[in-house]
Amino acid sequence: MNLIVIKHKVKLAQKEKYISTPINETVFTGEISGIVKKLNVATDARVVLFNKQTFKYVASTVSKMGVYKFEKVPLGVYFVVALDPNSAYNAVIQDNVVLE
Repeated sequence: MNLIVIKHKVKLAQKEKYISTPINETVFTGEISGIVKKLNVATDARVVLFNKQTFKYVASTVSKMGVYKFEKVPLGVYFVVALDPNSAYNAVIQDNVVLE
């Protein structure tokens, strides 16, 4: 039984213009945020974001009082991994986090 829980929410589609290659490409992005709890109490943890299609690392952060946020994430499907800093509990995965 996992005692670390991830709850997430998705904020969608901020339209941004990038002036890098290709010039004036419009990229839609969103935000993935949530809270990590251990034994039903918000807890600091390393939180890592991966692209589900490519399994590539996207970003990582350390939650502050359980709260984490990934901003300017390109639209797609992701999974979030929360790691207990004391390695007392298993890592927890929130799968199929969709920005569309």
